[in-house]
Amino acid sequence: MRMNQTPLVRVPDVTVRLVQANIPQKLKWDRSLRRDHFSDHLYLSDSLPDPDGRLIVLWPETAITDPFFDQKPGGRAIISRMLPPDGVLITGLLRAETGLDGRPKAMNSVMAFDSFGQTLGQYDKHHLVPFGEYLPARSVLSALGLEKLAGGLYDLGSGSGPSTLQFAGLPSFSRWCATRPSFPVPL
Repeated sequence: MRMNQTPLVRVPDVTVRLVQANIPQKLKWDRSLRRDHFSDHLYLSDSLPDPDGRLIVLWPETAITDPFFDQKPGGRAIISRMLPPDGVLITGLLRAETGLDGRPKAMNSVMAFDSFGQTLGQYDKHHLVPFGEYLPARSVLSALGLEKLAGGLYDLGSGSGPSTLQFAGLPSFSRWCATRPSFPVPL
């Protein structure tokens, strides 16, 4: 319904490749499988011939579950070898940072990497899912034996709010959030 209200904008000489590795939720957060999951996404992204024009590869939310991935040059170097020149990977990932209180916090983020492995931009999700990404009233509910339904021991931190990501030669995009679930919308 929402897409019918938004005019389509064609960008010439750009191919978008959507990648879904179909990793079961019960295995997604297994630390021992992080490299395998990353390899699955790489293989699916690189298993087709290079398209004519610029390639944009999209991976799903939290496709990368290593919270320090963006701080490691090795993973970014692998991405740079997977992408053709002028290619871009836009992926969801778990990301760790130091909060304003000096304590570490994990964020559910979207990051874009170029064909040199450099970060082009990021967005930290600000509308979090209760019982999935955080436990509301944690001190009370955890005392009653309730925990988050999704993987991970810690609550995720929320980002600063809506933002629009813009990359040279591509249409801008953002995330629409209101009282309904979030989904990406082209601007």
